[in-house]
Amino acid sequence: MPLFNFIPSYMTNNFTHTWHYHLVSMDNSFSLYFNDRLIAIITRPSSGHWPVHASINEKMYSFSKKHLLQSDVQITDAITGEKVAIIKMPFLSSIFSKATISFTNGEEYTWYTNNFFSLHWKWKKGNDRIVDAIDNLAAKKHNGVIAIKDYKAGTDLLIIAGFFLSLLKRSKLSLGIRGLKRRGLPLSKAN
Repeated sequence: MPLFNFIPSYMTNNFTHTWHYHLVSMDNSFSLYFNDRLIAIITRPSSGHWPVHASINEKMYSFSKKHLLQSDVQITDAITGEKVAIIKMPFLSSIFSKATISFTNGEEYTWYTNNFFSLHWKWKKGNDRIVDAIDNLAAKKHNGVIAIKDYKAGTDLLIIAGFFLSLLKRSKLSLGIRGLKRRGLPLSKAN
């Protein structure tokens, strides 16, 4: 049962799909649940380096950087090795408040965070909100609400990329602690 039973009215009025989400952290992975159903897993190697692997709704992706100082993240289909998209972030990625994902089919979306710790983030195409996620600040566990305008090709990747960017930003703000976990904060323990 979610600790956070309300859904902001702008989400119910403007989005077709809305779920409560919950992230469970174990070692170097995060399991993402929508309404208590496992939807995705994000895993980083125990070395704390790239690539980060993500699976969502039976699709598998690899997020990688060619060089440590490079800010762009390439996303490939983990099964075929085919490039799917690229995420462009500012060089100082610990303080970024937006990033852009460009799909190989030409579609482009911008990820925004409304606050320093990315507790509220969204994907937009122009002025149109496509995905919107808000953490529940009252809960002790990492959970909240996510809303999606329309479920279509690429939506799964936007969902997992949104959580990936949020977790990446939080890990950088926690002074570069290895992996995607944060010691001393709720994400560091299995829930």
